[in-house]
Amino acid sequence: MVTLQFLQSEDVVTYIDVNSATYDEELNQLQAQGFKLSGEPITAKEISDCMSKHKSRHEDKMREYAALSVVLAIFGIT
Repeated sequence: MVTLQFLQSEDVVTYIDVNSATYDEELNQLQAQGFKLSGEPITAKEISDCMSKHKSRHEDKMREYAALSVVLAIFGIT
């Protein structure tokens, strides 16, 4: 099993293995470069599974945002 913490800066997404000996150092360096945590760590059997879960989570949030935007527009709320 692998546990990854995803981080994002504008359109760039990266990740760090939470169980890595250098996790704290990598996290500090990325945050110093402007990266923000992108959700909670994700655990899965393989890295590719973590990446799929993160992508799915992100797409779900975008759909929620789009639906909320439509509702607000219909009612004239900005």
